[in-house]
Amino acid sequence: MCLKSRELVLPAVVGRERVSGCAGAVPQFAELRTKLNLAKRSLPLPKLMIAMGDGTSARRSARCPFHKDANPSFSVFQKKNGGWAFNCFAGCGGGDEIDYIALKRGLSRKSAIAEFLKMAGL
Repeated sequence: MCLKSRELVLPAVVGRERVSGCAGAVPQFAELRTKLNLAKRSLPLPKLMIAMGDGTSARRSARCPFHKDANPSFSVFQKKNGGWAFNCFAGCGGGDEIDYIALKRGLSRKSAIAEFLKMAGL
């Protein structure tokens, strides 16, 4: 984690070694991180879920869009840093906007990143 900006350095999902700290970040990682931050501001998780047809699940307590759910087991919430996250307490998983796209469409993280940037218009 970069202590100056409090942002995570992008992991090695795009074919490069993970960089520790922000000072030695590979330029394309920094550029991708900037694009992802812009995308997350312009298309936060609740808006993304609405765009993907799961708007009824974009709340604090809802039925999970990933499995048949008799009782609410899914939650969308804003984290302390202002970002958004989801979690299914029945075991489907959790994460951010990219994780949501990957789980919803059965994509790799790399493909989900590309799809998210496209949906956000970047």
